Amino acid sequence: MKTIRFSGAILLAVLLASPAFASVQTGQVEVYVSGQDGMPVAGVKLTLSGKNLIGKRVVTSNEDGEARFKEIPPGTYSVGSEHDLFRDMTTEGIEVQIGRTATLDLILEPPVADEAEAVVVKGKIPMVDVENTTTGEVVTTEFANTVPTGRSYQSIANLTPGVSGGGGNPNVAGSKQYSNQYLLDGVNITDPVTNTFSANFNFDAMESVEVLTGGRDAEYGQATGGILNIVTKSGSNEHHVDGSIYYEAGQLSPYDDNEIPQDNTIIQSNVNLGGPVMKDKLWYFISAELPYAAVRPSRTSEQLGIFPDQEGLKPPPRTFFGLYALGKLTFMPTPTQTYQLLFQTDPTSIRNTKQQPTTHPDAERRQWQAGITLMGNSKIFLQPQMLWNTSVSFKSQRLYITPVSLDLDTSGHTNIDTGTDTINDTQWVDDKRYRLQLYSALSYDVDDMMGRHQFKAGIDASMSWNSVFQSIPGGEYFTDSGVDPNDPNAISGAGLPYRKTELVEAQDNQLFGDIVSVFAQDVWKPFGGLTVRPGLRFDSSRMRNYEGEAQIIVNTVSPRLGLAWDPFGDKKTAIRAGYYQYVDTGYLALSDFAGAREMRTRTWQYNPITEEYDIFLYSQGGSDPTTTGKDYLKEPFNQQRPRAHEFILGLSRELVDDLSLSADLIYKTSVNVWEDDEVNVIWNEQGDAVVGYVNGEPNHLYSLGALEGAWNRYIALQLTLNKRLSKNWQMMASYVLSKSDGTSPDYSLLDVAFDRPRQREFEQGLLPGHHAHVLKVYTSYKLPKGISIGGEVYYQSGGPYNRYYFNSFFSDYWDRRSPRGYDYDAEGNLVPLRMPALFTLAARIGWDLEELTGQKIQLYYDVFNLLNNRAAVAYETRNLPAGGATQFGDVIDTLDPLSMQFGLRFRY
Repeated sequence: MKTIRFSGAILLAVLLASPAFASVQTGQVEVYVSGQDGMPVAGVKLTLSGKNLIGKRVVTSNEDGEARFKEIPPGTYSVGSEHDLFRDMTTEGIEVQIGRTATLDLILEPPVADEAEAVVVKGKIPMVDVENTTTGEVVTTEFANTVPTGRSYQSIANLTPGVSGGGGNPNVAGSKQYSNQYLLDGVNITDPVTNTFSANFNFDAMESVEVLTGGRDAEYGQATGGILNIVTKSGSNEHHVDGSIYYEAGQLSPYDDNEIPQDNTIIQSNVNLGGPVMKDKLWYFISAELPYAAVRPSRTSEQLGIFPDQEGLKPPPRTFFGLYALGKLTFMPTPTQTYQLLFQTDPTSIRNTKQQPTTHPDAERRQWQAGITLMGNSKIFLQPQMLWNTSVSFKSQRLYITPVSLDLDTSGHTNIDTGTDTINDTQWVDDKRYRLQLYSALSYDVDDMMGRHQFKAGIDASMSWNSVFQSIPGGEYFTDSGVDPNDPNAISGAGLPYRKTELVEAQDNQLFGDIVSVFAQDVWKPFGGLTVRPGLRFDSSRMRNYEGEAQIIVNTVSPRLGLAWDPFGDKKTAIRAGYYQYVDTGYLALSDFAGAREMRTRTWQYNPITEEYDIFLYSQGGSDPTTTGKDYLKEPFNQQRPRAHEFILGLSRELVDDLSLSADLIYKTSVNVWEDDEVNVIWNEQGDAVVGYVNGEPNHLYSLGALEGAWNRYIALQLTLNKRLSKNWQMMASYVLSKSDGTSPDYSLLDVAFDRPRQREFEQGLLPGHHAHVLKVYTSYKLPKGISIGGEVYYQSGGPYNRYYFNSFFSDYWDRRSPRGYDYDAEGNLVPLRMPALFTLAARIGWDLEELTGQKIQLYYDVFNLLNNRAAVAYETRNLPAGGATQFGDVIDTLDPLSMQFGLRFRY
């Protein structure tokens, strides 16, 4: 309780005494005003306006003809200019992106006699942000709606070079899927337990998504991977309705003759409402989506012959039904103050979540989940050059997992020989997660201190807690071996007796964590086209067990330094270089592992003599606990904590109007990665047999650490070609040549690496996320009569996989006998194991009927996997005994076949 009160005291002190930090959700516009002679003009009144900006912003150019509009929501704007000695002008089409600076060179014209109205011109904004040093992309939903892509922020993230796979948790720049941070309108919506994504919401509610893959300023912490920064819409001065429905039917997909057609159905119904409560003062925005899906895997148990005793058996579809709701109020009582309130929720029910061909329908699983996010934000200009940005947020989420049948009295079975799960599922979990967070930052512009500075300093404090109940349906589960040849239903039922794991004590646990971080960042332009971005971040975190005792203590500093140079001063070229250090401050799953009161179980071996499970093997879990953290993790100032060192060298050039090319060389290495090793088992010299236990008890004891030998590395050459919309054409294309290797793959938060002495020689190698070559092209073109076409070209070379052998002590298939990504052939030669390369095409056809009907009605037709490529995406990697349901190397999943989606959208 003392530690809880201490954490609360820290947060209260931050709230009352410190200006807090909210992540960047806006961009800025810099205007350089000159006359026809090229000389700067001071005293020009500049007014920025746009549909995404509540009210208007007014600034005046200084003696150097410079002016800056800060904290501008992403969107398209116009700038009006007024001066007694020059003609009034309005410059339109100024696009502002998250975290970017739009630069406008405004050349004033002399007054014209009897000219009453201002001249309107099209703004020419350079494609290259010469002050920016990050790698990544900003993708607007306006662009995403013109190309064939999934309707989620993760799908948008996958348009970015250096991002691949991962489903809801993409792999960013070679990092683990558990290494990203997810932000929604400044709120950290990352799961505090697993450090993964934790929220879903309506695609049409998003304004744009910024994906930062590297080169991040000091204000971004707690991520060694990437940042997914989502900004939602905020209403406008006019009432708008935006409704859509998207439908995908598996019945329209082609299948091979030896395949069973899938009857998949996906429906997304969406509605958005926005407008003014008081014009230029108070806006509202409301969004809701009803997603429904019924999807079967592309490779079924019937196709693979896994359950031959159940003719015609197909896995039941995974059914998904939810409600994604978002509400937002934006209030500007004065031109210097803006306030926002946000509410978001996403209750969802999912049936049949395992979806493996080796899972019998009786052993399937269901999951109910729901999250709520509440946020209040204020942005106050204390002076024209000084902004105070404050946010307070609360997020809760719940996961409730049971057998799909809701049968909590029947025990489940797993067969080590056939690889199948039967009878019932073995999971029963009720997991509740919460985070309370406060941010505050003060930014200040100085124009005459050895050049121009944009200083920013802030604090980020959070407290999270997790309540977990975990048990086993039926109070025990069985591990079977082989099948009874005399039983016609053997494969679908229980196999021959092998082991039993019984529940001794269910888990009923709480975990706590608090993180306080401070940062200082400067954007310094000392002269000419040079921009220097020095930053420093200090992170202090405590991850605590159920007694409030800190299992992990982090107090560490991470420096950042970026340089950008515009050598020609034409705002078309940027040479970038930088060193960045990121620290993993930990998450609650680590304190759960290191010192939690876990579910306690005992495992028994079957005795053929007594025909009972009466040979005791080992126990796991409990209140003692059976897992322990390394002592140095509790030392306040020990710097052996997971961190990434990143070096970037890049060049960007605007080749012609609206077309730019960038090249970046990236080297990132993550050291002292979170890992665990087994510390109680005494192995023989060969490391393949157990000869005793350190504490004399046959228990598994694991020790969590930031291990010196645990590392991952990412080396890449990244080429990006961007074409802004002009002459009806836009494009985003990239090619990445990379290598991703190390010791810690991405199978789970803490996998089997470093657990088994015999495996140490095989720890290092290519990681599953390694794809040497990745090519992405997304493009669209507007045709007459409201018709547009968009396309996707995607290619990735095959990633590595492994061959796993059975470990009789751990009773699993995680032992390797060759380096990662390799195997020995029959002649004893080491040969690579690689998945096939993937090459897919997709297309979108859109038809805007406004010209024909006078109404804003749009029709969409999407085709995914246009070539119907059915390449394997998963092999059986277990070295199962002959006669099992599957054998090593069998294809157990393929690319989904060609599929079609139809969409209808109406806006008013």
